[in-house]
Amino acid sequence: MAVSMCFKCGKMISISEIPTGNPAAWQNPSVFALYYGSCKSCGMYCSDCIESAGGRCPNCGKPIEIKGPSAIPYEEYKKRRDELHGWWQKNVKQPGLKKKVEKKEGFISRILRHFNR
Repeated sequence: MAVSMCFKCGKMISISEIPTGNPAAWQNPSVFALYYGSCKSCGMYCSDCIESAGGRCPNCGKPIEIKGPSAIPYEEYKKRRDELHGWWQKNVKQPGLKKKVEKKEGFISRILRHFNR
């Protein structure tokens, strides 16, 4: 897992190639940011710091695009943040789910089915 740190608040930023995001980041939302942005001049910032700066770099004010897990668009994540983290924390503790999580396609379809009811 590639990790960086928010230059403003110090929160760890999970930079994952897993389409749904890194499981450790889902389990620890107070420690890891799943969504982030990068300013070429100033560094990386978590989505919370970018949002509190009005979608701009908290240091220099340039606009920053927020990136993160490709299977869950940021706007959807913002609307359902607590629900998504709650679902993850409840279901990841079920026996056998970790094996399913490792199979990316199966997990993606399961989480999307759950929220598209």
